[in-house]
Formats: sequence, structure tokens, C-alpha cells
Amino acid sequence: MNTLYEKFTFGLAVVIYLFFHLRGGRTIGEMLAGTFLQLLTTAPYCIGFTWIFTTVISRLHHGKKLAWDRVARIFLAIGIFFGFFFGLYEHAEQSQQQKQEVPREAFFHRSTDFGG
Repeated sequence: MNTLYEKFTFGLAVVIYLFFHLRGGRTIGEMLAGTFLQLLTTAPYCIGFTWIFTTVISRLHHGKKLAWDRVARIFLAIGIFFGFFFGLYEHAEQSQQQKQEVPREAFFHRSTDFGG
């Protein structure tokens, strides 16, 4: 990372990586705990796929090692990918739970409402 542009894009990639792993919560503590848990959940996948990709790239370039910032960028790109899809999965799961809860609440609300 020699130029200001490379430093800026690397920092932007880190911010985007953290954004895609950000999880909601009622309090800041819940949000931080959810985000930390999400980072821990996706880290093994990101590390494994980064190792595979860097090994393949290295072998394609006759054993030349990649610079640390390139490896970090690959890690961040894979992490963004996993953060996005894990977030979609969690959102779909929460959506499904809300759909299952709404009819029961609506049913009990109607059955206790005597039109008075």
C-alpha cells in the first residue's frame, strides 16, 4: 500500500466489511454482541476460503507470495460475501417467525374483542 488511494480503498473495504457484519439489537450491547458473534461465525469460512484462493493464485504465479494487503483484501471481499448471505438468511428467518406469530396474535385479539 504505497498510495493514498490504496490506503483509502483498503479502509473503505474494512468499513464495508464491518457494515455487512453489523447486526441489530434493542441496545448497543445487544448490537455489539450480535456483530461480534457474526464476525466469529464467518471468520473460519473467510480464513479457509482466503487460504484456498491465495494458494491457487500463488501456484498460478509459480509460487510467488501475495502481499499482505492483497491477502487482506481477498479476506475482506470473502467476508463481505459471507456477511451479506448470512444477513439474508437471518432476515428470512426473522421474517418467517414474524409471519407465524402474527396470525396467532390476530386470532387471540379477535376472539377476546366482543365488539363493545
